[in-house]
Amino acid sequence: MAAPPGAGPAALRFASAASWQVVRGRRVEHFPRVLEFLRSLRTAAPGLVRYRHHERLCMGLKAKVVVELILQGQPWSQVLSALKDHFPESGHVVRDPKATKQDLRKILEAQETFCQQVKQLSEAPEDLDSKLQELKQEYGEPFMAAMEKLFFEYMCQLEKALPMLQAQQLQDVLSWMQPGASVTSSLALSQYGADMGWPLPACPSSPCNSAITIGDLVLDSDEEEYGQREGKESLENYQKTKFDTLIPTFYNYLPTSDPSDVCPFP
Repeated sequence: MAAPPGAGPAALRFASAASWQVVRGRRVEHFPRVLEFLRSLRTAAPGLVRYRHHERLCMGLKAKVVVELILQGQPWSQVLSALKDHFPESGHVVRDPKATKQDLRKILEAQETFCQQVKQLSEAPEDLDSKLQELKQEYGEPFMAAMEKLFFEYMCQLEKALPMLQAQQLQDVLSWMQPGASVTSSLALSQYGADMGWPLPACPSSPCNSAITIGDLVLDSDEEEYGQREGKESLENYQKTKFDTLIPTFYNYLPTSDPSDVCPFP
C-alpha cells in the first residue's frame, strides 16, 4: 500500500514526539535512540541549528548516559566501554562545513576533559565518594534542564521547517503505519503536540523563552531565522529521496499507555 500524502513530515513528527518524551522524562536508558534520531536529523537538515547547538546537545546526552552508569554502580568495564563508544579515544570530532575552528576546538576540549574525568574516577581515588557526589551535582537536574531546553529549541526549528501541520493528514499517516492507532490516544504525541502548539505550526512562546541561562548553547534570534530558512530548504530536498527509508519504524516509537511502563522505542 502506497504511503499517504504527508508521510515524510508526519514520520519526523512521530519520532520527535517519542524523543521529546524520553528527554522530558529523563529516561536516560533511551538516550542512545534519541542520539540516533538527532544524527539522522542532522544528516537530513544540517541547517536547522548551528553545529555547536547540535554537538553540545549530543555531547550532553552522551555524557549523561556514561554518568548514569557510574552513579548506578555499574562495573567500570561497562562504564569505560560506554565511554569508548560515545567518545572514541581518537578524539574524533565530526567534521561539519558549518563548524568554525573555535567550535571544533571547544568540542574536542570538552570531550577530552570529560574522558579524563571518567578515567580518573575508574582508578578509585581516595576521595572517590566526594568525586561521585560532585559528578552527581554537575550532571544533575540543572544540567538536564539545559539539555531539555536545547532539545526543545531543536524541535521548534524542525516544526518551523516542516509543512504546516494538518491534523487529519497526521491521523491518516498514523493509521497507515499502525492500523487502529489514534493520535489522541498516544501520550507521547499528545504531550508533544501540546508543547509544540499543534495544530498551529508555531511553537508556544513561553517554553522557547525559558529563563534558563545556558550561554552560547542557546540559539540567538539571528540563528533561529537562518535555521528556519535553510532548514526548510534542506528538509524539502531530503523529503524527495530519504523519508521513505525512515517511515517504517517510527510507529514503534509511540506508546499508548503510561510512559513509565512502556518504552517509546522498539
